[in-house]
Amino acid sequence: MNNNHNDSKQYQWKIASTVPSEITARFPEWNIVTAQLLYNRQLTTQEDVDHFVLPDYGQDQHDPFLFRDMKKVVARIKQAVLKKQKIVIHGDYDADGVCGSAVLYKTLQKIGADVSVYLPHRDTEGYGLNLNTIQTLADAGTHLVITVDCGTSNKKEIAKAVELGMDVIVTDHHSEPPELPKEACAMLNPKLSQETYPFRFLAGVGVSFKLCQALIREYALGEAFEKWLLDLVAISTVTDFVPLIGENRVFVKYGLVVMKKNLRPGLRQLFSQMNVEVKTVSCETILFKVGPHINAAGRMKHANAAFEMLVEENEEQAALLAANIVQANKERQRVSAQMSKRALEQAELQKNEFVIIVEIDDCPIGLVGLVAGKVASTYHRPTFVVGRMGEEIAGSGRSIEQFDLIDHMHALDRLFAKYGGHPMACGFTIKNAQAFEQFKAQMRERASAQLASTDLRKILNIEMVLELSLVDWKLIDVVEQFSPYGEGNPEPTFVSYGVRIEDIAFIGKNSDHVRLVVSQGNVRKKCIGFGFGKEWYKQLHIGDIIDVTYHVGVNEWNGNREIQLLLQDIQKNV
Repeated sequence: MNNNHNDSKQYQWKIASTVPSEITARFPEWNIVTAQLLYNRQLTTQEDVDHFVLPDYGQDQHDPFLFRDMKKVVARIKQAVLKKQKIVIHGDYDADGVCGSAVLYKTLQKIGADVSVYLPHRDTEGYGLNLNTIQTLADAGTHLVITVDCGTSNKKEIAKAVELGMDVIVTDHHSEPPELPKEACAMLNPKLSQETYPFRFLAGVGVSFKLCQALIREYALGEAFEKWLLDLVAISTVTDFVPLIGENRVFVKYGLVVMKKNLRPGLRQLFSQMNVEVKTVSCETILFKVGPHINAAGRMKHANAAFEMLVEENEEQAALLAANIVQANKERQRVSAQMSKRALEQAELQKNEFVIIVEIDDCPIGLVGLVAGKVASTYHRPTFVVGRMGEEIAGSGRSIEQFDLIDHMHALDRLFAKYGGHPMACGFTIKNAQAFEQFKAQMRERASAQLASTDLRKILNIEMVLELSLVDWKLIDVVEQFSPYGEGNPEPTFVSYGVRIEDIAFIGKNSDHVRLVVSQGNVRKKCIGFGFGKEWYKQLHIGDIIDVTYHVGVNEWNGNREIQLLLQDIQKNV
């Protein structure tokens, strides 16, 4: 390994340990790159590899009745259908909650349930169940509440619902809080320590879909009905950043197939208005186009707009609903740019802290997460963005790999009216101004204790060292087999050491991007580095020897195809 690397790199380069020889000996038919990529993903048996490379819809999923409470849940829903009881699905307002609610709504409709959906208003009700909402649902004669993507942390609210004569079924995937809502009549959450379900990494929609699978089997609705739900399952699974392994990989792979068939009027109209060619849809399309548009409804107005678009059967109505969503997303982009600018000004004053806490009282609650994400990625520090809502202080957090947010929030549990989330992202409401001061002091103390001796640069996980001679069409085929990429199965990043710059051009309106030709021995490769212009404009010259980390890609134009390296980071040798 080259030792000329210094700390001027944008990232910490973390190269995976080399695949052991006993693995390559066991699978002589795998080429060295395939073997390394599979080993990096802990896929070391033929069975694991077959499930991963060629996931089978029927074989590579778990029986939904492996959830310890699934029989109880199905029995309670059957009773509600039989007795014509009023069921309300209480979802979350993000893409996971909205799509998960839509999937369950369509299934309950199909079995003849009296069902409606309640999505909370992000600003006025906040995340999860709300005591006022519980009262409203009881007053409306609700018999059964089924949560989607929330509920695990709502002990008080669920106790109130039961007191008012309602049953509550929780379907969720958030981390287990110190106290569970034992008053719930059943809980489906793969993250619970007592849960028997073998796959822990489902998104909220994944849990909702497993419930749908159980109902589809119970009511003999058939596999075709089940599969047509997968476009929505794929959207949530990608946008909620759960690992794209196991069942999630099956959902996304088949969900993309369903999405390309484009039978859902709302999505068809949304693609049309976003100018997205449906046959090109990928995880990137979901992540950067579809997901943000669905989320924009809950961020700017109300998540109902997105839910209605997804379940709408009438083409003209779907077109109107999609137009509203596109408009909401434009407004979201405009306002979040303004708020991010203000947040970054505050963050600059805290750049030497181990945690950044930004206060913007007039930032819409729907945007605090986006703003926190912008600050966290700019300064690479755990970041909280908060605003006041009357007496309470609500906010959102985004983290870095080196700091588990939810662990630290559990430790400060007493300061929150409510909170929930994951190691990398959370939402919360702090009880009052005094609690907020304690939160700031104690979170800074905890961050400092944990991060003071830690390298806080972003970690760039590299699959393996490659000679440029190995970057060929066979490699492109190998890498393609590993898609769809996402959390837990990232697009492979490689490193090549000691390549020589043969040609260089800075391109784009402000020379924002760099185009290189690099060589190693007799092999030359073209590279493109998007956004690399500013940092490298005066530093790179023909003849320089550099180390490059990259994804492999294909550049297509006028019917021609050529391999190019999509640069991730550069290290100049000294």
